[in-house]
Amino acid sequence: MSEFKKLSLVELPCDPAGYSLVDLYVHLPTVDRYVRFIVAGDMLTESKKQSLENHVEPHVIYIKEKIQQNTPDIAPADSNQLKEAGLEALDPAQSQALRDLAKGFLSGAMEPEMQ
Repeated sequence: MSEFKKLSLVELPCDPAGYSLVDLYVHLPTVDRYVRFIVAGDMLTESKKQSLENHVEPHVIYIKEKIQQNTPDIAPADSNQLKEAGLEALDPAQSQALRDLAKGFLSGAMEPEMQ
């Protein structure tokens, strides 16, 4: 299965100023390769768009899809392992309070106390 997703030229992901938000690739069918044509952050000029329209697959571009990595599930450490390491586990209420505190700081609703 290819790691590239096919898009039509009108679907090019770019910001309102016309800069590409992702790397864009063209497919070379004779050698079955994908070549990066436009780098993320580059301006999508009319000449670049015209080059894409003249490509062997007119009006088509490819973007790389995120590759799913098979990462094993990590089991949480039990309380004995934490104690041996000199650490302490948070209970669900403490964990939620910490999340709420972090959200408050990130949203700007709270300011850290200066001591």
